[in-house]
Amino acid sequence: MSRSEVRRETSPQNFETDRGSVEVGFGQGTEPYDIVVGADGIGSWVGSEMLDTEVVRRSTVTWSFRVPSSAEPVLPPNLVSLFAPGTGAIADEVNGRALVNLSTKLPPAETPQPPALDLLRDVADDIGWPIPDYVGTLDDTSEVYFRRDYEVTAPSWHSQNAVLVGDAAHAVHPIVAAGATLALEDGYVLADELVSESDPSYAFASFEKRRRARVKTVRKAAHVAER
Repeated sequence: MSRSEVRRETSPQNFETDRGSVEVGFGQGTEPYDIVVGADGIGSWVGSEMLDTEVVRRSTVTWSFRVPSSAEPVLPPNLVSLFAPGTGAIADEVNGRALVNLSTKLPPAETPQPPALDLLRDVADDIGWPIPDYVGTLDDTSEVYFRRDYEVTAPSWHSQNAVLVGDAAHAVHPIVAAGATLALEDGYVLADELVSESDPSYAFASFEKRRRARVKTVRKAAHVAER
């Protein structure tokens, strides 16, 4: 496959497949490509334009935040998972700081204004140690990522010369903190298939076959944790 220019601060606007290549429009003309890899996350343009992806709104919200290194208690060396009815949290030590993902069920109509710290404190109290202590270190100036949760499903991750990877193909509930891992695994397997197979359509089919079971297992674990 030929090398292509890296384009920054631009987005694709249209595409057209023709005889084994893909013409992608960027607003100032079109460019031909051998393949298109959609790694553009939930709500993927590639997924919506070239494949039949479905973004599913979940009945949960999730917070992600880091805790200062001075916070107590100090986490044990392994990942900590904590669950209460309809709520779950994962905490891990990363570069001397605790990284916390916390998810709870909340009807879509009740989505509060981010970062919803009052609700976060209530949910943390329901889970218990050590989450309330960590949430207690937060204030209005803290970096807290708060979002409504979504999943992405698709009957197929590829079509002709286009393929989806990562969240664009199969976003799972963030409570299991596996999105980046799955995306990296996708990239490795897809590269392996493209090196081994000259026809992209066959490479994409083999890639999807190798990855479906793994994603299904992670999604199932996420649904169990979400309950």
